[in-house]
Amino acid sequence: EEAAKFFVEYVQNLIVLDAAPEAVLFDLIKYAESRIYPENVVHLVQVGNCYDALWRRTGEKEYFDRAEEYYKRVLVIGPRLPQALYGLFDLYGTAGMAEKVEETGERILEIWPDDERVRGVLDEIRKSG
Repeated sequence: EEAAKFFVEYVQNLIVLDAAPEAVLFDLIKYAESRIYPENVVHLVQVGNCYDALWRRTGEKEYFDRAEEYYKRVLVIGPRLPQALYGLFDLYGTAGMAEKVEETGERILEIWPDDERVRGVLDEIRKSG
C-alpha cells in the first residue's frame, strides 16, 4: 500500500517537472492504476492528481475525464474529503467550467464557510456572469 502511494507520488512529480514524454507518463499512470488499492482515498486522489497534471500539460480531454472520474470516486467514499472537492474545484476552474465551479464551490462553502479563496472565485464568476 505504501509502495503504491510513493510510486504514484513519483509519477506525479515526473509530470509536474515535465521530466518524461507524455506516452511514458501515461504508461506509468496506467501501471500505477493496476497497483493501487481501489478503496484507498489517498491512492485515488493521487491518481486523479496525476491525470489532472497530465491534462494541464497536454490539454487532452481524456486526461481531464479521468481526473474528474477519480475525484468523484473519492467523493463516493468520503463526500466531505477536501482533496477531492478542491481537486474538482480547481480542475473545473482551469477548464473554464463556471457552472461546475459554482456547484463545487457551494459544496465546499457548506462545509468550510470561511474559505475566502473559494468565496472570491465564486464572487468573480457571479460578477462576470
